Amino acid sequence: MPKLGAKPSGKLKSDGSYHGKALACVPYGVISWNIGTVIGTLLYGKLRKIHGQALLNQPQVDALVIPVEKVQGAILLISGKGDKMWPSTEMSEQVISRLKEKGFAYHYKHIAYDAGHNNYILEEECLGEIVSFLKEHDPAG
Repeated sequence: MPKLGAKPSGKLKSDGSYHGKALACVPYGVISWNIGTVIGTLLYGKLRKIHGQALLNQPQVDALVIPVEKVQGAILLISGKGDKMWPSTEMSEQVISRLKEKGFAYHYKHIAYDAGHNNYILEEECLGEIVSFLKEHDPAG
């Protein structure tokens, strides 16, 4: 299972790994990432902007795109339209477009809530959607 995240250090980099091997990432272009930067970013909503700027580096984004079309099973994406951490809804829609474009053989669905980052995931409606999706697309039957 991949381990995902970003490690605050002198040079911001992914600490994601798969089978002990570091995963490549698109750099944020942040020169220093210290506790002041973290607090300022969280307090003033700049993290989404940093992610958005990193995504403008199209050659690196294209080189590192996750080949979702190789997944062998149903895919459920859930995002918050008001997410201030990263452009989750926009990126989820890119995944859906990629699946359509590649003729993905399994069921896929994106639900975008009118909410921020993660404050919808434990709501009854969202949990119901997750449970329904898993029951409907359980490969074990």
